[in-house]
Amino acid sequence: MERKQVEEIISSRKSVRSFSNDKVELEDIATIVNCGLKAPCARGIHAGHIYSFIKGEAKYNRLVKYASDETGRDPFYGGNVILVVAMDPSSLYPDLDGAAIIENMLLAASMLGLGACWINSPRKFLNEHPNYKTELGIDTNNKVIASIVVSHKA
Repeated sequence: MERKQVEEIISSRKSVRSFSNDKVELEDIATIVNCGLKAPCARGIHAGHIYSFIKGEAKYNRLVKYASDETGRDPFYGGNVILVVAMDPSSLYPDLDGAAIIENMLLAASMLGLGACWINSPRKFLNEHPNYKTELGIDTNNKVIASIVVSHKA
């Protein structure tokens, strides 16, 4: 890959908040997750976990419900896939390592021609309410850092 291509990929990545209903292929989700897990981390301690929520599944619906504000607005913009990044206690710098995972996933989604957006809203309520983590299948020992929503652009 040439330098200009790298710059174009990074420059072309934008937050997308308007999605089509087309399903994201499982292969694309796996690629995005694998790219996230290859992110750099402090002292090489790969302590990140990525939890996926697919539109139509009960856990997806619960996550959207918990994350929605008092007006019922969906903070994930109706996207088809939500990926939540959490770090286990062995991470020396969980916020920084988690942010690197998020950025790798955003770039991977962009390279695959998908739209994506970094969403912080689940962090606070999931970390303050371990029972929500349990319901959603997220290890209660892990610190939720952020999430992204991924889907085909409208």
